[in-house]
Amino acid sequence: MIPYDPPRFARELPPALVARLEACLGERFTRSSGVRAHHGHDESHFPDQPPQAVAFVTSTEEVVEVVPEYGVPLIPYGTGTSLEGHVLALYGGVSVDVSQMNHVLEIDAEDMLAVVQPGVTRKQLNVDASGLIAPILGHVGDGNFHTVILIDPEDAAELERAKALSAELVAIAQSLGGTCSGEHGVGMGKREFVAREAGEVGVAVMRAIKVALDPQGIFNPGKLVP
Repeated sequence: MIPYDPPRFARELPPALVARLEACLGERFTRSSGVRAHHGHDESHFPDQPPQAVAFVTSTEEVVEVVPEYGVPLIPYGTGTSLEGHVLALYGGVSVDVSQMNHVLEIDAEDMLAVVQPGVTRKQLNVDASGLIAPILGHVGDGNFHTVILIDPEDAAELERAKALSAELVAIAQSLGGTCSGEHGVGMGKREFVAREAGEVGVAVMRAIKVALDPQGIFNPGKLVP
């Protein structure tokens, strides 16, 4: 398999980047410890890992401002409900909070199509005026099998048993032609299962696409590609 070298980033944000974002976003750019802590926490079992700063963006143009040439990791953040560690800042960087980009741009009820900004939640679409109904969450029938394993997260032995059970369930799903990720994606939690599912060639293709689109390795590094 093609070797993968994890990215290396500076411990401090470049002053030029901080100045640029402060000028562009004003108070919507913050390095407050409380805000950073909130954006470094999700619903996974992984330890919290806060970013170095948080940028609350309201438009595509502002997102572009947060993606300059400074080589700083950028971690998208919606509502913080990730189950696989997607929002955790493994290498520091800036959390790009898109919760204020919450406009429904287009509704085509006949084709069951909705064009939305990334901060739109399912509840916003579950209104009579839209002509759409949000899908039910309990949906084994469409192939998404979810388990909620109740454990004491402070009990290391219990956590390891839960991880082993989860890995066994993933192995069963893959043996039946299913996928390790389902609708929740790979993130950190399912990276170890990607190679078994996609194969060495598949992973090599993923890495090639990742490098082509993100040559600096700044787009949510440490997730998905093993």
